[in-house]
Amino acid sequence: MKKMLVMLSLALLAACNSNDQSAITDDELIMSIAGADDLQAVDVAELPVAITDFTTEQFFDSFIEEANLAVGRGYELLLGSGDLLYFTTESRPLFIRRWQELSRLRVWNLPCVRPFAQLGQVVRPAQLPATIGEYVGANYPNYEILRAKLINGEYYVGISRGIVLKFDSAGNFIEEVSPFQETRCACQPVNYDALPAAVVEYLNANFPEADFARACARENRLLVLLTNENGRIILVFGRDGVFLFQRG
Repeated sequence: MKKMLVMLSLALLAACNSNDQSAITDDELIMSIAGADDLQAVDVAELPVAITDFTTEQFFDSFIEEANLAVGRGYELLLGSGDLLYFTTESRPLFIRRWQELSRLRVWNLPCVRPFAQLGQVVRPAQLPATIGEYVGANYPNYEILRAKLINGEYYVGISRGIVLKFDSAGNFIEEVSPFQETRCACQPVNYDALPAAVVEYLNANFPEADFARACARENRLLVLLTNENGRIILVFGRDGVFLFQRG
């Protein structure tokens, strides 16, 4: 099935100018990127600014865990939440309609992802219910509301230090949101005292002033969330405690 989808997508692409992706649908381009055998890892810091700006605005409650490029076709981003995002080489976000097919194609290789990333409605801080501002002022004094979105009737509100809060439609507080809690495969909570010794040593050596917020273990990775006066720090380790990479 995967080979059939890839061959079909490549055939459609071959019929177009390699610099003109307008002749094929978003679905076809997404299938081609997702099914590419030549995906190349991309340093998140080297992604086009338009892509990182889009993910910061729409997915501030998570982070870009991995990024790949299918040359001449586009980018695939895996978020810490398990969501997959796709962009053209010109940084235009791609939107999927045939998500069931993408699910069969991508989940086969990445069983913990959710191929259909749900976008929220961006909400400016001044447009939030007054009760949200009151809650933040009372419980997070001197913290600023930086951005917000509305999804499925719930407000996700990003405040200083990388903290994300969730409220219901009336502005009642629900919970503080973890940047890696929504993946299809459970990210099992890990207490600070249960962290591998190598991880604790790394935290003490490199982030002695940061506050430990939470950690969880999934697949072959251990994710640690720290906060300091500059915002959040996301550290990813192997399950053996070896440091892999850092995200903001």
